[in-house]
Amino acid sequence: MNEMTLLRMDPGQRHAWLMANRATLMTVGVLLLAWIAAELLAGRTPVAAIVLIPLIALIRWGFYRHYRRHPGSREARSDGA
Repeated sequence: MNEMTLLRMDPGQRHAWLMANRATLMTVGVLLLAWIAAELLAGRTPVAAIVLIPLIALIRWGFYRHYRRHPGSREARSDGA
């Protein structure tokens, strides 16, 4: 079960939820890049920010692999099967 099922979202609400999640991820990415730029402009090495980017990507890849192998409910599958 996911949060969309728990909240009994209709297809339109599910789409809006997924678009909001995507926009949030893009915003976080822009903020991380801005953080790196600010650190570089201040003459500091942005080690923490540089480490976070591949770490977040690795975590996201791990979740993708998990959910791809274990889709859970039938409505979670993209093929409609």
